[in-house]
Formats: sequence, structure tokens, C-alpha cells
Amino acid sequence: MQKNYKILISILVLLTLNGCLASTQRDKQRADNLQQMIACPHERPVSCTPEKAPVCGILKDGSSWDYDSGCLACTRRVVIGFIPGPCR
Repeated sequence: MQKNYKILISILVLLTLNGCLASTQRDKQRADNLQQMIACPHERPVSCTPEKAPVCGILKDGSSWDYDSGCLACTRRVVIGFIPGPCR
């Protein structure tokens, strides 16, 4: 019975460490995104041409989302900028 507890504790520790590593990688990616992004203009576009030039939109919380163009990304108030090309 005691051996089962040791195994359970070991698994819980590994899961916790794995979550910390994933969180650190996400934080690094978000910091890189903010450093590379092209900021949206203060006056947001109201309409956009139908061009297709994929960008990775950077949201206020640092997360990202794919958009068909920088113009379309910047029409959304939650987007603070974009990086050319699709999100990684």
C-alpha cells in the first residue's frame, strides 16, 4: 500500500513540473510575440480589402490568433498588433 502512495506522489510531482514547463514556454512565446509585432493603428480600420496575407494577431492578454490580414486583425479591439505569417 505504501508503495502505491509513493508512485502516486511521483506522478503528481511529474505532472506539476510538466505544467510549469509548458507555462514557461507559453510565457516565452508571448514575450517573443510582443517584441516582434507590428502595432495596430490608434484609429482602427472600419473595413478592409479582401486581400489574403495571413498574420498572427496578438491579443491583449498576449495570446495569438490567425487572421487573413493585418487589417482584419486590427478591426478587433482585443488585438493589439500582428506578426506577418500564420501563428506558430
